[in-house]
Amino acid sequence: MSARRRRVDVLLELIAIEIRHGRQPASAGGNRAEKRRRPVRPLVCVLDLKPAEAQPPTERATHGGTAPAQCCRYHYITGTAAERDIDLIKQTADAAWAYVAAQYDRPSRRPGDVDLIDRVLGQGGLADSAVIVSYLDRDYSGGEFSQVLRHEFTHILDQARVHRRMPLFLLEGSAVYVSGGHYQPEPIARRAAALLEGGAYIPLRELIDHFFTSQHETAYAESAAFIQYLVERFGRDTYNRFFTGLHYTAEDTDSAVIDRGAHEWFDVGLDALERDWQTWLRRQPVTAADRAGILNSIAFYEAVRHYERLLDPSAYLQNLWVPDIRSSEMRGLVADYQRHPDGSENIALETMLAAADRTVLAGDFATSQTLLDSVNHVLDSNLSFDDPLAAQYLAVVEAARTDGYDPQRVMIAGRIADVWATRGDAQLIRLSARLDGDQWLVQLIN
Repeated sequence: MSARRRRVDVLLELIAIEIRHGRQPASAGGNRAEKRRRPVRPLVCVLDLKPAEAQPPTERATHGGTAPAQCCRYHYITGTAAERDIDLIKQTADAAWAYVAAQYDRPSRRPGDVDLIDRVLGQGGLADSAVIVSYLDRDYSGGEFSQVLRHEFTHILDQARVHRRMPLFLLEGSAVYVSGGHYQPEPIARRAAALLEGGAYIPLRELIDHFFTSQHETAYAESAAFIQYLVERFGRDTYNRFFTGLHYTAEDTDSAVIDRGAHEWFDVGLDALERDWQTWLRRQPVTAADRAGILNSIAFYEAVRHYERLLDPSAYLQNLWVPDIRSSEMRGLVADYQRHPDGSENIALETMLAAADRTVLAGDFATSQTLLDSVNHVLDSNLSFDDPLAAQYLAVVEAARTDGYDPQRVMIAGRIADVWATRGDAQLIRLSARLDGDQWLVQLIN
């Protein structure tokens, strides 16, 4: 997604003093007369500020690292999966950039900075003045890393050719269309057609005006398929003129802007376009795999967001706030991009989500749905791991942690589990776990 971040520059000492004396901080907005009249309730905050030496050992040993490459300049935290895999990341990113840039006529800029962070944020990527991408071994947000890069690189190029407000419907639809899919390469038109066929379709005006709060995967699939339809019907050049020529008046909704642009460039309004687009969708050769693919994608990411809302709220898309990453890098502050919940229950659920994603990518939708049902049961039952599958994942995680390992990936098959873990650094270690009676025994695979 394109970043919608509110940057807040705050002098903590000044605010603390003003609040303590019952005054509103100067940064709160409004004129001075309003502030004098406005009643202010005192706010008392107790902060337990610990010395730097109290940081976890893994954080004390880390700092920002930089690696230049063909398309981008990469920033990462030392001692993480990103530093370990930086050469592979460069190759993947260069290929992703080449794929995206080839679809633009003389792209006017390169991505510049790519920040690789050691935790999940939102759907795995953000783009503003730089690209921020989650890169970690226990990445429960799923999808293919190369696809996330394509998506965010598209945002960078679209920002360079449109320097004003744009409907999210078109910005996100463009990123999926140019990337050739949302979380992985996929038949965009057939996925949207499956939504229409199955009754999950969202009418265009409703979707365009409420894009951010609509069902995420449905919104992105429909917006990308609509752009594909426009390009195929009117040609890429005409579509590009439509995309770059949109403009708002004071009272415009997003759908009104698109409707006016459609009249200007396509000689037809949005409602007529939607009817013709639906006819176009109904002609798509939808397969059983297309239907299962879009429905499982929805189920998987609804489970991910369910987990984030309850147990990793700072990662949840609609709560997202990212401190200025360049400023943090210069000051050696890595906690906002590294710390995340790490209890055994969190790790068990995250490895289950990651396992569900891998089975989806392999086309095993039944196994994926079983894992997702188990995750949702735990989340809906106040973290009760009474579901047999969830209980086994938790037991494997606890057994590995007891032996000093930090599980990153777990896949259970009957009484055997395949485990990838770390131990004090970013080096992945493969383990085997075996259920012996009612206990899991973990051993290192040489």
